[in-house]
Amino acid sequence: MRRPACPRSGRSYRRSDVNQEPNGLKNKDFISGANKEVESLLHYGFGKGGIGMARTEISAGGVVYRCEGDRLMVQLITDRYGKISLPKGKMEPGETVEQTALREIEEETGIRGEIVAPVDIIKYKYIHPVHGEVDKEVHYYLVEAKSGTLRPQVEEISGVSWYDPKEAWSRQEQSGYDNNDVIVRKALARLGIQV
Repeated sequence: MRRPACPRSGRSYRRSDVNQEPNGLKNKDFISGANKEVESLLHYGFGKGGIGMARTEISAGGVVYRCEGDRLMVQLITDRYGKISLPKGKMEPGETVEQTALREIEEETGIRGEIVAPVDIIKYKYIHPVHGEVDKEVHYYLVEAKSGTLRPQVEEISGVSWYDPKEAWSRQEQSGYDNNDVIVRKALARLGIQV
């Protein structure tokens, strides 16, 4: 089987490609500083129905790739539960979704990257012990590794490694979260790999 070649550099990702402002607000309108309660309300939201509805929590992360010569490699993490996953985390007040994705990738894996394209958004609900029902949105991007040293953030994950794209897909299918299948598949497709 022929190994996939690295993609040619294409058009750079532009913020205008997707609405990236937290909760639809422009950065200049986003409240920061002393009033943490208001920040929290804006960050988590109250849902579309107003007070009493589920809160919204926004996270972001990415499918990170790099080229070793002409070989394409894809990064996967092993989370603290032993499952294959992707680096991601919660948006902090004042951040754009893109900034969150890049920060979380660097914090969890040691790799600094550049967003190439949006991949997709996963939405689901979970029960928070204090806030009750939470509507979770996770924004994923295709990210090209630019620098850094691969190292897991041991407080958050148990491992991080680079894989050939076919092996990355196999590991995702065998040991990954089901809702990440579509993310990995779409990211690999953007890299010219069909699974």
